[in-house]
Amino acid sequence: MTETTTKNELTEFDLEEIILNDFDSNLINQRPQTEKELYQYYAQYTDIMVQYLRLKVTSILRPLTNEVRALFGHLTDQNTENKVDHRELEKAYGHFRRLTLDSFKILCDEYDNFLYKKFVSQYRYNFNSVDVNYLKKYSDLYISAKKAYIEAQQAEKTGSDSTGKENVIKLYHTASKKYIELKRHYCSNKKKINRVKWVEKGLLIATVASFAFSTIVSILTIVFT
Repeated sequence: MTETTTKNELTEFDLEEIILNDFDSNLINQRPQTEKELYQYYAQYTDIMVQYLRLKVTSILRPLTNEVRALFGHLTDQNTENKVDHRELEKAYGHFRRLTLDSFKILCDEYDNFLYKKFVSQYRYNFNSVDVNYLKKYSDLYISAKKAYIEAQQAEKTGSDSTGKENVIKLYHTASKKYIELKRHYCSNKKKINRVKWVEKGLLIATVASFAFSTIVSILTIVFT
């Protein structure tokens, strides 16, 4: 995740809005009955995550690219010789699930790394002038998001990545929403936070400068007396 304003920031905002308000994990946990349904799943829910990650996290995209290739490869094979093969549709859906899960995991990792570093760095400052409950709320939101992410990972490890068991996609979706809520809490206070940092850094510099000046004066006094 990035803090700076870039031409891609609207893409990030759009992605967050879809995750928060539009993503239907219950729907896409159901096997599509037709090729058209699966295309709709991908276009409406997963494609924007993949496109966003291509812009932001280019170093770990090979697994996602492989899943996209396999997904559309099976959809192409399904219509070979104008004969619908539902086995190929099922295989394509399997790759779609894997692609969606991996995208959510990468998003959660990115959010977690970014927000944890912010969490640690902020404890050196006094944010009472921003909001006396700012750090407590940040802490509570981070712990809630982290727990949700760990729950999703543990469910996946126990073999729940199937439509007949617990909806792992929904668990990762829930974790992502919690991280986004935390990120927005941070961003809504960002200007005030930076102001506090600059003030405290300025006071620190002034204190150090004053101490250094006093030390130099003391040394010169000793030398020339």
